Formats: sequence, structure tokens, C-alpha cells
Amino acid sequence: MRLLLLVLLMCASGSASAQQLLRVVQPVWAGLAQHERDAVQQRYLIEVASPESFGIIVDNQGVDESTPGSNAGSNLGMAVGNAAYIDKAFRDGNYSAKGQLGAMLLGGLVGAALDRPQVSRFHYRYTVRMGDGNIQYIDEVSQDPFRHPVGICVNLPVITIASDQQLCAQSLAWFRTTHLGTPIDDVVRIAPIGKVVSSRSASAERVNVVSGSPADLVSCKLNSLAPVLTTAEKCKLINGSIVQ
Repeated sequence: MRLLLLVLLMCASGSASAQQLLRVVQPVWAGLAQHERDAVQQRYLIEVASPESFGIIVDNQGVDESTPGSNAGSNLGMAVGNAAYIDKAFRDGNYSAKGQLGAMLLGGLVGAALDRPQVSRFHYRYTVRMGDGNIQYIDEVSQDPFRHPVGICVNLPVITIASDQQLCAQSLAWFRTTHLGTPIDDVVRIAPIGKVVSSRSASAERVNVVSGSPADLVSCKLNSLAPVLTTAEKCKLINGSIVQ
């Protein structure tokens, strides 16, 4: 019995660890119906991302604050060592080229403690549009001369590149289409709070779209999906864009 329980626990643990982590922005997760959340959680480990935890870089500025290195200490030490040896040689009358070289090297070695190494320092100021639409300035100091580019989705408050670049572009309609397999026509008929319109009203809505005047219809494109004909109001509802 214990062996059977151990096997079951290992299987359950292996199944959980096999699930892929999926970050979902908080407004999108709140807009899903409970049965939609359950369906997604069967396939993914969900991490709800607050709007303050991510954003898009809309501008970046940088200043090179690096300081050059200096060998002044070792140079001064060599000069002092050389002068001291020559003075001593003149007094004692015992000059040696090797002795002079050794004194210079010793002086340079002692003076090297005063040398200043080169320091690479770059100060970047990023302008980030956060997930809630607010703009925030974030300063970062780095030894890397390369900064993050404009338009990239990053994690906050410490700027790191988001592993899922779709995080900053998530919408309720996009999420349903991508992770729930909801067709674009069905996405139009889903209310923003996650409730599905009844089949009768959905059918009537579809008839109205088809039988409407061509002048009332627009070509609506959602992310990378093919454009579909619908009304401008419904295109706005799914966060689509009207194309010519």
C-alpha cells in the first residue's frame, strides 16, 4: 500500500512539473469565466502578473560615466627609485646598470599601489509604459555598454527581458483565441466579463452582421489572425484594428 501511494505521488509530482508556466496579466485573468480558468489550469501553471510588474520600453537614454585608468603611481615610483639609486651611486662611487634597473622596478612596484584601474560605468534611464498604462522612469547602472532597445517587453521593477514577449500585448480576446482555441467569431460574441451570449442571441447577432449593409461592415484584424468582416463596435470590443 505504501509503495502504491509513493508511485501515485511521484506520478502526480511528475505531471505537475511537466506543466509549462504561463504568465497571465491580471485584467485578462479576471475577465475569464471560471470554466475557462479551469480549462487553462489543466494545461498550464498560472502566474497572474499585476500591471505594475511589467511594461514596454518606449524610450531610453544613456550616459557614459566610465573613468579611465591611471599609471601615475607606478611611474612616480620608478622615477623616485631611479633618482634615489643615482644619488647613492654618486656618493658611494659604485654605479651599476643592473642596480639602477632594479631600483626603478622596485619603485614602480611600490608605486603601483597608487595606480587607478579603469572603471566601466554606464547610466541608463528607461521610460517604461507599465501594464496599467502609466509612465515610469527607471534608472539602471551597468558595466554593459549595450542597453535594452525600445519596444521590448520587460519585467519590473528590476528591468529584465520578459521571457514571453506577448505578455505586454495580452488582451482577453487574444488569450481566448490563443490558449482556449476560441474562433474569432465566437470571441466577438463573448462578453468582456467572461459570460457567453446565449446561442439564440448569438445566432441573431450573426444574422445581423451578415445581412447588414456593406457600408456598416469593416475589415477587423486581431493580432496575427486573418481579417474578418464585422462591425466597428465589435472590432473595438475585441481590441482589434480596422484595416482598409
